[in-house]
Parts: sequence; structure tokens; C-alpha cells
Amino acid sequence: MTTLQWFESIEKVLADAKKEDTRLKAGIKCAAPKLRKHLKELATLSKAGRQEALDRGKAIPKKLPKRTASAKTPKPAAAEPEAPETKA
Repeated sequence: MTTLQWFESIEKVLADAKKEDTRLKAGIKCAAPKLRKHLKELATLSKAGRQEALDRGKAIPKKLPKRTASAKTPKPAAAEPEAPETKA
């Protein structure tokens, strides 16, 4: 799929999603599944476009989030309250 075709398909699906969103806001409940379908298709197209850009070397790969010190060490169990000493 060429870049131009990809953009055209994105625009077409986006226009359909906007139309279904307008219908849903008007109170037509049967528009919700169609809107979800269009949004899922948009996500799929976006993912495919990003993967193609990564394959071509035209996109910056995502970095893994840095782990913080608190994430590396397990949290200690709650300390048991000490029993008060009794005087004899």
C-alpha cells in the first residue's frame, strides 16, 4: 500500500467514524457498534502504518520505560505492631 493510498483509507475511515459519532450523539444507538468497528479499523491502520515506517527506517522506535528504584525493590510487608511491655 502506498503512502497516498494509506492516507486516503485513513481519511475514509475517519469520515465514516465521524458520521457514526454524529448519529450516536443524535440518539441512534445502533450506530455504536459501527463506530467501534471504525475506531478499531483506524487503530489497525495506524499500527500497520507505524510498522511500515519502522521497517523502512523512517520512524523512531519506542523506548521502554525506565524502571524506577521503587519498581526494582519489592515493597516490604506491613510491619507487625509491637506488643507493649507490661510492668511486673
